[in-house]
Amino acid sequence: LQVQFKANGLVDEFVQEVKTSPRGFPVSEVFSGNELAKNFEFELVKPVTGSVRAEFAAHSSPVSDLISGLDRMLRQPSGCFEQTSSSNYPNLLAINYLRESGESQPQVEARGMDFLKKGYERLKTFEIEGGGFDWFGNAPAHEGLTAYGLMQFEDMKAVIDVEQNLIDRTANWLLSRRDGKGSWTKKQNGSHRWLMSDEISDAYIVWALTEAGFGNEIELEINKSLKDAMSCDDAYTQALMANAMLNTKNNRSKNLINQLLKSQSEDGSWTGETTSIVGSRGKNLTIETTGLVTLALMKAGERSVSLEKAIKYLAGAKTQYGFGSTQATVLAMKALVKYAVFSKRMSKDGMVTLYLNGDKIAEEKYMAGQSEPIVFDGLEKYIRSGNQNLKVKFSNVKMALPYEFSLNYSTLQPLNEANCRVNLTTNLRRSKVKQGENVRLD
Repeated sequence: LQVQFKANGLVDEFVQEVKTSPRGFPVSEVFSGNELAKNFEFELVKPVTGSVRAEFAAHSSPVSDLISGLDRMLRQPSGCFEQTSSSNYPNLLAINYLRESGESQPQVEARGMDFLKKGYERLKTFEIEGGGFDWFGNAPAHEGLTAYGLMQFEDMKAVIDVEQNLIDRTANWLLSRRDGKGSWTKKQNGSHRWLMSDEISDAYIVWALTEAGFGNEIELEINKSLKDAMSCDDAYTQALMANAMLNTKNNRSKNLINQLLKSQSEDGSWTGETTSIVGSRGKNLTIETTGLVTLALMKAGERSVSLEKAIKYLAGAKTQYGFGSTQATVLAMKALVKYAVFSKRMSKDGMVTLYLNGDKIAEEKYMAGQSEPIVFDGLEKYIRSGNQNLKVKFSNVKMALPYEFSLNYSTLQPLNEANCRVNLTTNLRRSKVKQGENVRLD
């Protein structure tokens, strides 16, 4: 809103931004994958007229897919240590890929670097006097969260200047927490804690220290956690230790890799038996475990159908907000970024076609090596209320490009999740009230 006054050659004005939103309840859905042909089912429920927006994008290079995701996932670093990391780590992974692959995205890199530097400075404020980190910088430090921070700082070294003293100080604090029996002394009376077993937290700390190059100093702890991993059926613990063994170039990683290959699900994923280091369950636990196994397979040089299936699962697990929890998003992105460099596959000339309810609605040819994504926008003009079937098909190629279809609209009828664990009903005592009156809501 702009208001301006002019009189006798003088001008005065003010501008006020007014945020407007469509009526109704917002709905946002994203369907993604990288198959040559796939059908997606969705329903448009009582949309508010004029609120529907639908777009399809096929990404001709892995970085274009990553960047499109960052537009929705990234926020200015804020909140506690873990919340700051949820925005900081994806920035780091994107910039690292841009530099390793030689892709030129100056605007994206500049924006990411600005966020990354601010995030790094903010993360340092959560360090506890004497070593270690906590969610809010309150003693005592937390071993699991400190291990997560150590890996993050180590990865940052590839992109920005990170104080080596900070890394050494953090690693040495973790080393001081060893109990002399192959495990770690853990404080449980902090301001916050992750829910996990000793075996899981032990393996996670071992993995973090080997990622930071301190594997030679924890032989006892490695042997103890390796024994735990080999004697259980938990893919999450096995994946942590497979990565740790590969970091230290230990041949015993082969047995863990073989066990993991046998336990892969049909959809390409792996999931833990209980929880992850952060207490994840359900889909988040599956994404975290699959990300870890995928990283281990690539470290082991595994070029197999199992790896391709895992990448397909992770690519299809993305939502408009990322891949779920902080850990799920970080581990999925680490795996996908590493795969982009690991595979070094060049796309070939091809064609992508979209069908909605059996009718062709969009089609475009693309060239091998092009950097711009293929975008079909304005697709809402083909979509009507009710159940819909969208088919994505790639022609003249043996490998599809990663793609996503996004649907956004407002509905007068809020969507209901049949499996929602919280059931809420309300009752308004009176249906007619005057403005300013109080009315009881049960």
